[in-house]
Amino acid sequence: MDFGNDAKPFMFELSWPTLQPVQRYQSASPDEIISWMKTGHAVNPNPNVNPVQPKHLLSPRRLDYQGNVEGVAQEVIYPFVHIELLADLGTNSITFSLNCPIIDTESKPK
Repeated sequence: MDFGNDAKPFMFELSWPTLQPVQRYQSASPDEIISWMKTGHAVNPNPNVNPVQPKHLLSPRRLDYQGNVEGVAQEVIYPFVHIELLADLGTNSITFSLNCPIIDTESKPK
């Protein structure tokens, strides 16, 4: 959703494909997600922002599915968590986001 003048919505887009379960996996715990972020399993969805060492978690976690990557529909859609972080740069701070998987597709399905 994009907002225009006077905070009035001017564009709304919703994509809700029909999803069918393929396999069941155990969801990662919060500690596992943090560990995966530290070991490089998370990706920066905004390559224009250069993340630095985060100091604070800003927003609650939000579960997402990305069914479309660069205009191409995905055959299998994996869930991920979207996390906003605050990095202290000394004189100022920067907010950036990371997307981290919440299932380990390498592990044995449930």
